[in-house]
Amino acid sequence: MKIRASAALLFSLALSSTPNAVAAWQTVSFEKFTLAYSDVALGNDLDFTFSDEDHIEFGWNIPPDFVADNSGSNQEFGLVSFSVFANEGFRFTGEVSVFVGNLPFVEAGAWTSPTLSGEVLIDGLGAPSGMIVGSMNKTITYATDALRTGYYSYAANFDHGSFSYLSLMPLNLHAGIPDPGAIIFSTGQAEVRFSLAVAPVPEPSTYAMFMIGLGVLSLLSARRGPRQDI
Repeated sequence: MKIRASAALLFSLALSSTPNAVAAWQTVSFEKFTLAYSDVALGNDLDFTFSDEDHIEFGWNIPPDFVADNSGSNQEFGLVSFSVFANEGFRFTGEVSVFVGNLPFVEAGAWTSPTLSGEVLIDGLGAPSGMIVGSMNKTITYATDALRTGYYSYAANFDHGSFSYLSLMPLNLHAGIPDPGAIIFSTGQAEVRFSLAVAPVPEPSTYAMFMIGLGVLSLLSARRGPRQDI
């Protein structure tokens, strides 16, 4: 597992390094997976993990000091960058779920329209295997002619078939606030969460014993000959 963890870290660094920024990386290993992630994003330290018989889940809380407004033409925030590897004896079975949500907004004479973007790579370097891209869903909880409040969320599911590791480099939030009078922020309840389906993979010795068992059954069947009814 140390080799896989090191590979994940080097792979992530190769994808994300730029001349003007140096990412710091954390690597953590659990029973079924190893995760290498950047700690120079909104999420910082990993906030939660979960594992059951056929799924794993991990994620980050968006800190309460996060605020997006119109101070830039289209403010962009790096949410998370990571590589997740299935540990020895396990394999991801295709289903991947992404959730970004519970981001409150206030609009007073202006509009917000945040979008997400990120490149997903599966089992190696090269062209992206997929994209996380699109507008976040808007839920209005209070509205008058002068003021609107509510929150944004985004959820997506996709299937890449069976694979050993997945990298997301990075997941960005584009604020989409062109005029003064509107903000998107976090109360500490906002989060970025990923869920992957995982299954155990028989070791080579298990396959060998299985084939030996089949051979023994075939041999016994041949010796007994065809069944004769009385």
